[in-house]
Amino acid sequence: MSLSHLKEAIERGDQETLIRYVRLHVGDGDERAGAKEIERSLGLR
Repeated sequence: MSLSHLKEAIERGDQETLIRYVRLHVGDGDERAGAKEIERSLGLR
């Protein structure tokens, strides 16, 4: 997945794409953990 694809997902508010990306890179398979990581990285937590 390219950086431009992730930037576009952020602009669209596409949480599912971001969660899948984080899950792949965190490797835990836990969508809740992925969502928390995304929120933290975006400064929402």
